[in-house]
Amino acid sequence: AFEKKQKAEDQVEDESEQSYDEDDSMSGSEDDQDFDPNEEIMIDFEARNILESDQESIKILLQQKLAAFQQIDLNELAKVISQQENLGNVINQAEDDGSDKQDGDEVEPNDTIFGVISMVDLNFCQTKNFSTELIKFLKSHTNQENVSKLDSYLPKCSYIVNERFLNIPPGISVPMFESLLDDVQKLGEDSANKKSEYWMFLSRVFTEEVNKAKHSSKLNAPETQ
Repeated sequence: AFEKKQKAEDQVEDESEQSYDEDDSMSGSEDDQDFDPNEEIMIDFEARNILESDQESIKILLQQKLAAFQQIDLNELAKVISQQENLGNVINQAEDDGSDKQDGDEVEPNDTIFGVISMVDLNFCQTKNFSTELIKFLKSHTNQENVSKLDSYLPKCSYIVNERFLNIPPGISVPMFESLLDDVQKLGEDSANKKSEYWMFLSRVFTEEVNKAKHSSKLNAPETQ
């Protein structure tokens, strides 16, 4: 009698495990069907003033263009940007108005930033290491006949910092620039950035890749008698 009971209990356990495995498998397949890698997620962004606490996030954004040039002290540049009051802004995810938070509840700020815009007067920061190395970088990528022109522009030039993550729509730059222009207009007359006559931008340049293998085969082709 005991043996029959034990067999019956074992059968119930086996059926229970099989049922659980089937349910788990069905749940997994439903999750796979719900996942769409091409799905677009709508996110609302908002701009706010730059804070000193944004320094590390700004440094990460600067690395997108300048990381390859290790001589430029991006930490120092990010610090200068984050310490300039009322000049430029950062974009982050807008707070959800439909949240369940009650009045009086503390709301933690969203520290993740997706873009930054500001400006740095190179002459005013000429004693900074990043400014010295940035100017060296510019001259090394300038045609020799234009170096003298560059030297005449730099004392009256501000570097426009305009960075955002690559998947952020470019259209968001328009209100960011409008806000920066408004900030510049509000600067005091003695401000170095207000006095600058030239604005400098750094941007990516895409070039067509040359098929080296094709050219190599032509150069090394045997001569015909």
